Amino acid sequence: MIGIFDDHEIFNDWSEATSTKHPERYAPALTAFGHYLGGANPDPVEPDVRYFDFRHGDAAFFVWDTRSYRSANKADDGEDKTMLGERQKVVFFDWLAKVNQTVTWKFVVSSVPRSEEHTSELQSPI
Repeated sequence: MIGIFDDHEIFNDWSEATSTKHPERYAPALTAFGHYLGGANPDPVEPDVRYFDFRHGDAAFFVWDTRSYRSANKADDGEDKTMLGERQKVVFFDWLAKVNQTVTWKFVVSSVPRSEEHTSELQSPI
């Protein structure tokens, strides 16, 4: 089982950008996630983050944290709006470059569904 940090650990549509809405929920939610779900995960890529990667056979997995670094949902769409934040993007692309040389199968795991509905152009997911 893999635990993915999501908004419902705190409240619906939570993101770091909305953490001032209910700050009293944040620390207990992180503790509960760590004890009940996150504790079974592989070690994070860096200390104090909730994104991580692991391998199984000829497959490599990168699990995104799409909540802790995301822009507010109401922020204007544009180049600066993000679900991953700058550091996680750098770590992810470094991971992708590394595993492209070492495994056949690459999987990106996200708590947010990816959809291209009602668009004719492929847009960057991050």
